[in-house]
Amino acid sequence: MRRTTLAAFAALAGGVAPGAANGVFELPAVVVEASRFGRSKAEMASHVDVLTRADVESSGASSTAALLERRANVHFRSSGTPALAQVSMRGGGANGFGRVKILVDGEDLNNPDMAAQDLMRVPVRSVERVEVLHGPQTVLYGSDASAGVVNVVSDADDYERKTTLETHAGNLGAAGGHAGTRGGSEPDGVTYWASADYDRSDGWRDNAQYEFWSAKGGVKQRFGNGSWAALKAFYSNSSYGLPGGLYADSGGGGWKKRARSADDRSSHARNDVYGFSVSANGVVDDENAVEGSLSFRNRNSRSYGNLEYDVYGFAASLKASNDARRFGLENRFDAGVDLKDDLLFGDSSQPGSAGGENDYNRFSAALFARDELAVLETLSVFAGARGEGICSRDRYDGDFRYDYGAATYRREEGASGKASSAVAAEAGVLWRPAETVKAFAKWSRFYHAPLADELFSAYAVPNMELEPERGDNVETGFDWTFCGEFNAALAVFHSLVDDEILYQNGGNVNAPDRVRRCGAEASFTWSRKNVGSAGLLCTLNRARFSEGPHDGNDVPLVPAQLARAYGEWFLADWLSVRGGVRFVGEQRHGGDFANAGGKLPCATLFDCGLRVMPGWEAAKGLSFSFDVDNLFDRRYASYGEYFGSWYVYPGNGRAFLFSVRCDF
Repeated sequence: MRRTTLAAFAALAGGVAPGAANGVFELPAVVVEASRFGRSKAEMASHVDVLTRADVESSGASSTAALLERRANVHFRSSGTPALAQVSMRGGGANGFGRVKILVDGEDLNNPDMAAQDLMRVPVRSVERVEVLHGPQTVLYGSDASAGVVNVVSDADDYERKTTLETHAGNLGAAGGHAGTRGGSEPDGVTYWASADYDRSDGWRDNAQYEFWSAKGGVKQRFGNGSWAALKAFYSNSSYGLPGGLYADSGGGGWKKRARSADDRSSHARNDVYGFSVSANGVVDDENAVEGSLSFRNRNSRSYGNLEYDVYGFAASLKASNDARRFGLENRFDAGVDLKDDLLFGDSSQPGSAGGENDYNRFSAALFARDELAVLETLSVFAGARGEGICSRDRYDGDFRYDYGAATYRREEGASGKASSAVAAEAGVLWRPAETVKAFAKWSRFYHAPLADELFSAYAVPNMELEPERGDNVETGFDWTFCGEFNAALAVFHSLVDDEILYQNGGNVNAPDRVRRCGAEASFTWSRKNVGSAGLLCTLNRARFSEGPHDGNDVPLVPAQLARAYGEWFLADWLSVRGGVRFVGEQRHGGDFANAGGKLPCATLFDCGLRVMPGWEAAKGLSFSFDVDNLFDRRYASYGEYFGSWYVYPGNGRAFLFSVRCDF
């Protein structure tokens, strides 16, 4: 860790009185695993949010998606149940979830097809830390990270032994529980963790019920020189209704009168997912380290009574780091290789048309490298690059017909394939005048390769000519923690994307327009242990087509503003009250590239709650909480589509949850 003799400015940044700044000041760095090479938040030239277990407990969030909305101002849209929540960052539109890499204890939640990452598989009660990297991270993470990375950590990171039991219940038939244990033996260098979760609800809308089971665990062996090896395994099962959208009249308000209903009362889905991973880190010497991992995952999905996907994913990575002096200056060089192979077996029989079977294979191989040179003690410059090749093959057996309006599309039987390549790069500067202050400026070249359903869709016209999205992003920002309790952060960005992939007229196409995105992310937060916490988070997004037939039009499904204010206050050592308000700005309906169908209206949602932590010895580790979401039962929609006529997916109304938790 860097040791810095503080001047008066650094003393203010660290919350130390100027008179005490004559000594050496050192803060413990929290390693951000999403950095991929063991950097702290202050060492990363990106806008980074790190949410701790204390943030999880004070948020009152009932799900991991709600936690990200409340503490990192990440946008989610849902078409009926939490299992269908779709993440969006940096102005991502209809397919924006495919541009955000989501990891859970190293497991990749992104799918090779267009199924959104299922965050119900990440119960918030098992979360120890969440790391959110805003903006393109393609150089280190590849095609799925062109808008950002979310890394959820539930592993044991120390030897303390702890067991947690939790149960909760609420209106709408909500019920569930969590059981987890973790610990280890420091003399042996072994840590372990295991948890099991259950959640169910009847849903706020008709046919919006869901039920979810999960279990996961792992063991990690640490060695004396800093090396380690780990084995992890997981299983989850989820089933839920698919209520679909509500068709509305052109007046724009009729759906609110029947927001709790569903036009589809019978469709449902079920997912079974299991997998494991093996990883190891070897410290060669004081300057060199090597890390590798192997993982496997299987997902079986059945939906609508006529569609089944069986997806197998294999991944391997190897990376190396060298931290040494070059030309008399501190230098950090990282490099690696990523290999991934996805096999998808699909079977569909859409009503009104003949059925068919898909066998799809996607293999990708990538090399990446990044170098950072400290030209001054407080100033470093960096550059990195990634090259990736993607080979996709598909064989279709059947007779498929798709009716879209007055047109009928047919899919030919036989095999097809496509090979493509893409390059990502980044360069910038990072200034750190003190341990608690950073400012950065960087340029990124990013890409996103087509997903399986974008190339070979079971419900759309295949487009073998589809090219990867490619874009450039420039951004600058700062992050400052001062007085030990306050944090202020700001990032301003601008990007241009060529060949953005859009769903249009029954198929996926590369946009004929260049897409321009610009915006800002700002936050100001305060926290004092056993006193309270508060924050104000704001995101501005402007996403528009900048040329072609849609020149000047808004990109659909991008809220112009997102804002969140929250607070918790301890009325006593054992009692706190909390609450917040979230604002989601107007957005165009999905598919409305001509901007002809009006807008989804803005929405302001309130939540509140309280937490009780008895102070007497007999109740040590016991806590109770009661939380209410959408306090005023606001009728709103976070998601809507427009294809000639328009329809919306209503958001959930008022819901409350009572929880009891015991840590021992």
